[in-house]
Amino acid sequence: MKISTTFFNKLPYEQKVETIYLHAEMVSELNYHGRRYELYCIQGTFIEVVVNKDNQRIADIRVLENTDRLAHYCESVNLSTLL
Repeated sequence: MKISTTFFNKLPYEQKVETIYLHAEMVSELNYHGRRYELYCIQGTFIEVVVNKDNQRIADIRVLENTDRLAHYCESVNLSTLL
């Protein structure tokens, strides 16, 4: 399933969650300032889900187009598991 940023951004919240649940692969996770940042990938499209750790609710879902933001996730990826 190939999705465009425009298509994903126009989806209602519930459909974004469903699309991630059914089609995305979790790539990485960060914990920062009381929030958990989860990075998912759907065929080359990276989606960030921000979860409030206090109440375990999703605070934001966004497509990451900025490679600077993706760099934060790269720091926590263990490449040895891919060898």
